Amino acid sequence: MEKYLILFQNLDNSIYSTYLFHDKLSEMDYFFGFFPIDYLFYDDYINPRGIGGSSFYKLVGEFFRKRPQLHISLGWANFQGNENELEIKIFDGQHKAAAQILLGIKSIPVRVFINPDRDVLLTTNTNAGTFLR
Repeated sequence: MEKYLILFQNLDNSIYSTYLFHDKLSEMDYFFGFFPIDYLFYDDYINPRGIGGSSFYKLVGEFFRKRPQLHISLGWANFQGNENELEIKIFDGQHKAAAQILLGIKSIPVRVFINPDRDVLLTTNTNAGTFLR
C-alpha cells in the first residue's frame, strides 16, 4: 500500500496522508477520507437524481434519532492539476450526506476514486440502482 497526500489549504495548512488502495478488478485507485463539506460537490452526471422527496426526509429523521450512517458516500476526484482547488464529486450517498448537513454535520466520510473513468462509474451506479437491486 502506498501513501497518498491530500492538502486542505483553505481550511488549515496541514498536509494529511492516507493509504491508497487499488481495486484489481476495475483497475481504479481509491482512498478513504473524512472531508469538510467545503470540498464536497454533487455529481449530477453519474447520479442525476435530485436531492429531496419523502425518502430524503426519512433519512433526516433517522439521523436526528442518532442512528449511524451504514454506508459511506462514494465520490471521485481528479488529481491532475491544482490540488489546492480539489473538488470531490459525490455520486452515491449524496442524500445521506445532505440529510446530515441539514442536521449540522460539517464533515462527511467518503470513499474517493482517483482520476476514474466516469463512464465506468456511471454504468456501475446505474446497474446498482436498477437490475442489480
